[in-house]
Amino acid sequence: HGAPGIGLCAAKAYEIYGDEEYLEVAKYAAEAVWGAGLLYKGVGLCHGVGGNGYIFLTLFKFTGNQIYWDRAVSFAVACAEWEQKTKEGAFRGKICVKKICLQIAPVRRKVDALRRRLFAGGSCTLIHTASPVARTVPDHPWSLYEGLAGGAYFVGDVVYFEPAAYKGFPGLSDV
Repeated sequence: HGAPGIGLCAAKAYEIYGDEEYLEVAKYAAEAVWGAGLLYKGVGLCHGVGGNGYIFLTLFKFTGNQIYWDRAVSFAVACAEWEQKTKEGAFRGKICVKKICLQIAPVRRKVDALRRRLFAGGSCTLIHTASPVARTVPDHPWSLYEGLAGGAYFVGDVVYFEPAAYKGFPGLSDV
């Protein structure tokens, strides 16, 4: 929805047609996402932190600009720390992503630590049961598009990112 959806569609158009104007639209949308901050309704792909993070991962693939990688990792870390931050009351109302992500920086060193923590012993520890504030619980809290599965999918794409293999936002790569 909104800026992330427009940005991802513009990035896909850039990939297909090679027109730099599409890439500029995607960059503009990414800045809007970054400026708006983290969403408080979960980590899913539809209207959550994980879905919004895909614009940064996609732009990193196309531009190689480190700022997009740092922002994608910041969103992945926010997904991974969602339960704890929710319990602490950090994810209530509009959140400035810069403030939260600076608290969990330095970003570049977080990827390896995140990989070790989330996938220790071959299992993902991202999904826990929590009793967060009611407005932070999505309609379908375990689903791909509205729940923790979407956050896990995004974190996996960040942790194991390979530009040549990266397909983009789930459901958009086959357009």
